[in-house]
Amino acid sequence: MTETAKKPNAAEPEKVRITIELPPFAEDIGLNGVHYQHGHSYDVTPQVYASLKDIMARAQEHEDARLGHGRHVRGIVGQRKVGRQIRGF
Repeated sequence: MTETAKKPNAAEPEKVRITIELPPFAEDIGLNGVHYQHGHSYDVTPQVYASLKDIMARAQEHEDARLGHGRHVRGIVGQRKVGRQIRGF
């Protein structure tokens, strides 16, 4: 008798769901040649998840500082908007 149930593939990496949430100055995140759009959800590896969370947090810190909120305000002298995209690694 043959077994019909699929065994989990050990080579298949675990996936984690993430929703991209960015401040108004950014529409997406470019990471490893993939563009992750604001407001969309993606299933990614834990490593990509960690990178995206870090990029989103830094983008929000930048937005808070730009608006005069948060703890990073003092060190910022003159910032200008360069583009509408945040680049990752």
